[in-house]
Amino acid sequence: MIRHSRFCYFSFRSVRPLFLLRGGAATALVLLSVFVKAQDLPRLVTGGGDGVLKRWDKEGNAKEAGIKHKGTATALLVVPFSGGKTVISAGADGSLKEWDVEGMKPILEIEANTSGISALALSRDGKIAATAGNDHKIALWNVTTGKKLAEVEGSGGSVRALQFAQDGTRLISGGSDRTILVWRIQGEGSKTTLEYAASIQAHDEAVSGLAFSPDGNAFASISADKFLKTWLLMGSQLKVRTKAADTGLSTLAYAPDGKTIATADENGHLRLWDSDKGTPLSLNYNVEKTIFTLAFSNDNKTLIGGGESGILFYWNPLNGKEIRRIEKAHSDTLRALVVLP
Repeated sequence: MIRHSRFCYFSFRSVRPLFLLRGGAATALVLLSVFVKAQDLPRLVTGGGDGVLKRWDKEGNAKEAGIKHKGTATALLVVPFSGGKTVISAGADGSLKEWDVEGMKPILEIEANTSGISALALSRDGKIAATAGNDHKIALWNVTTGKKLAEVEGSGGSVRALQFAQDGTRLISGGSDRTILVWRIQGEGSKTTLEYAASIQAHDEAVSGLAFSPDGNAFASISADKFLKTWLLMGSQLKVRTKAADTGLSTLAYAPDGKTIATADENGHLRLWDSDKGTPLSLNYNVEKTIFTLAFSNDNKTLIGGGESGILFYWNPLNGKEIRRIEKAHSDTLRALVVLP
């Protein structure tokens, strides 16, 4: 007769028993076969303060590029219409690199700015890259040939953010002079020009980030002044003004469905906002150190971020829970990331 019983459960990933029945003189061990499919993670490329680029698969495994930037990898973007096979990175070393994602090997390298690249943008057709540096200059580049198409003085301060409008005829910039400048792109090839079109007195302190809505009709800005603002592209009309943090904001991202904006601040607080109303949503998370970069998965189901800690985070934006974290994704800070199709 069995006098008493005890059930013991273990992780399905473990080789140890999941079920143990013990009693009196008899002990029975039953190994259960449990098959649980782990959630696929979005495929990514990340760049670190160590200058290293890494490609991450759906299981969270990384492939490191053999060549790196000689300084912080400051920005990453997928080349449109490449099917996620090509990305462009910018670095504090002033170089602009185009990469084959599969082999993580450079295809093209441009020495774009000797003062370092602080902001990067790509036109929607993937043919033109815009860069900005600490020398206050904004330049346009032919992504295929690596040739400079145009260059202008950006503003009265360093440029920290760049974004192309959806139609490819306008570029917006923001930086330490607290304004957002609108630039008009005209001509083609060697006759391309970048001309000042308008100025928006946007914030009370430096503009730290810009992002266009997926439909291209509006854009969002964040600042060291703690405010998130959204603007209609036509007429540059202010749409939403929300105090989004108790300290300066460091990064933002629009969800692919256009309904949500994610922001993070210098103290590591992560928040979600209704893009139309500017009201807070469910996610209110704190990683304690500055988050430098955020991106949504293409299906809106995952928010990915990284920053000062070098940790790669995955969150569920619907319930605000952490899905997974990868410690020491980069040995230094995690400065840039991009989601692959």
